[in-house]
Amino acid sequence: MIGKIKIILFAAIVIFGMSGISFAMSCDMDSHKDSGQAYAQDTDAVNVGNKTCPISGEEVDGNTTYEHKGKIYNFCCPMCIDAFKNNPEKYIAKAKEVTSGEHTTHEGHTR
Repeated sequence: MIGKIKIILFAAIVIFGMSGISFAMSCDMDSHKDSGQAYAQDTDAVNVGNKTCPISGEEVDGNTTYEHKGKIYNFCCPMCIDAFKNNPEKYIAKAKEVTSGEHTTHEGHTR
């Protein structure tokens, strides 16, 4: 009797474990693209390198990014990504403006 219970418990653990693995493997990474969380970017996408959020003007957190037309923009928080989506051209111009003023010299010479 105890042997049968052990076998049933073992089978249940294996079945539930396999269904959990299947669920994890079916996760679509593109669904996280707009979440504001870091994720594996396409190799063609280029990070614009902004260290200041184009929405708030605060320092970016290093984990909150959004890809738009092959370019990766950095933000201070997920709420700023939502604002960016509403008017990307406005904030792309602001990101370019801010990025150009962030780092003008490199080891004693200008870019």
